[in-house]
Amino acid sequence: MFRFFRQLRHKLLAGSHFRRYLLYAVGEIVLVVIGILIALQVNSWQEAKERREREIEALSQLKEALDPEISDLQMNVDAIEGALRSIKIVRNHLESHLPFTDSLAYHFGNSSRAMGYIINSGVYEQIKSSGIDLISSDSLRNRILTHYDVNTSYLVDIENILVHNHNNTIVRPIMIRKFDYSWFTNPAFPNDYSALENDSEFLSVLKTTAEINRFQLSRTRAVLKSAKELQEAIEEELIQLRE
Repeated sequence: MFRFFRQLRHKLLAGSHFRRYLLYAVGEIVLVVIGILIALQVNSWQEAKERREREIEALSQLKEALDPEISDLQMNVDAIEGALRSIKIVRNHLESHLPFTDSLAYHFGNSSRAMGYIINSGVYEQIKSSGIDLISSDSLRNRILTHYDVNTSYLVDIENILVHNHNNTIVRPIMIRKFDYSWFTNPAFPNDYSALENDSEFLSVLKTTAEINRFQLSRTRAVLKSAKELQEAIEEELIQLRE
């Protein structure tokens, strides 16, 4: 084909058909431009396809990473609710001067239980380091940033600064002094149960622990809700990207 165009050009020049040659030259330029535009379009389409595939892979990994996070958050919600029930039972027994029972030892131990959220942000950090703009949806990108940089970060700060600090500096020492137990979920047997009924320090610690637990519970539920909604939003986006 190129040989044909060259022969045609030589023929036009040889015959002094300048106008025809000019039209031919313009046509040749147009063909070249069209070829370049087609090549650019194909290249752009290929880049867009590769970017979409990377986005699908990143979102799929993030959606999968949310599974253990949601499980951990739900476990923490259940555990904190259980600790609050135990505190209520212990306070009722002490304030009502009810006799000690072996089942109460479980609630003494469980009332001192402290839970911590294990954030699973490895995939998110990898996405952020390679460029969060890979996520094409503005709303989904903002939801991801809010979940990890705001919601989960706030919960971790609450647990480190408030929950664990209170547990390590106040709850654990008083339990060690007044009970026979080996920490965490094991039963705690009071050294002197009758003395606990009028122990203002211990009763105050129970009240404070309950307040802190309620605050932690509200934030844990909020992050759990955020994680579930984020996972649903990712699934919806993946469906659209795969169409």
